[in-house]
Amino acid sequence: MANALKVRQPVDFSLHLPGEWKKNMAYKDRCWIGKTLYSNAKGSLASPLKNWWYPPPPPAPSSTSTPCPDDYFLRRLFLWMPKRMWNVDLKCPTCTDPLRSLQSKGLYTRVRMVLDVKDFYYLAGEYHFCNCCKGTFIAWDARLLQQLSNDIRALFPVVLTYKYACDVSVVSLLRARSLGNSSTAIKKKSTSCTVRNGCENALHISLNVSVISQPMRSSI
Repeated sequence: MANALKVRQPVDFSLHLPGEWKKNMAYKDRCWIGKTLYSNAKGSLASPLKNWWYPPPPPAPSSTSTPCPDDYFLRRLFLWMPKRMWNVDLKCPTCTDPLRSLQSKGLYTRVRMVLDVKDFYYLAGEYHFCNCCKGTFIAWDARLLQQLSNDIRALFPVVLTYKYACDVSVVSLLRARSLGNSSTAIKKKSTSCTVRNGCENALHISLNVSVISQPMRSSI
C-alpha cells in the first residue's frame, strides 16, 4: 500500500551515551541510563544533575509477558562532575601558569566498575582539557580532587587504583580489621552479600515466571 502507515521504531536510548561505555556496561544499563541522564535526543544532559542515579524497579508480575532477567540485575550509576554541578573552577595541574582554568569536554568516554559491599556500580565522570598545554584530565584525577573543598570532596565515594575501584564502605571494613576479621574474612563477607543479592533477584524472576505458568482460573 502506497499510503501504508509507517511503524514508529522504538528509541534506542543506549545510543545517547559514549560508544566506549558498551565495553563494560550492560546493554540494559545503557538504555535506562541514556534515557534518564539526557533530557533530549540532542545530547543535552538532564538538569539539575545529581551524583546518584538509580535504575527503574523490576517490572511487576504479569500473566501475559515473560520477565527479562536483565531487568532484575541493573546497576546504579555514580556521576562525578564537580565543575558542572557546583561551578568549581579547576586549575590545570601541569601548566606553569597556576591560574590556568580547565574547560569542560563533556562525559569521559569510559566508565569504571566499582566494588561495593553487596554489588557493583558504575562510575562516570566529566572530562576536562587545558587550552594551553592541551592536556586532558578526568574529574576523579587525584590532582583535581585535591582542589575541591572538603565538603565536596567528601561526596566522592570511590577509592581508585590504576586497574581497580572500590567503595569507601569496603575500605571502612578493612580499617576495622581485628582478630578474626582479616582481609580474607572481609572478602568472604562481601562475596556472601553479593551472592545473596543475586539470589534475591533470581527469586523475583522465578516468582514472576510462576505467575505466567499458572493456569487461568475459570470465571465460572
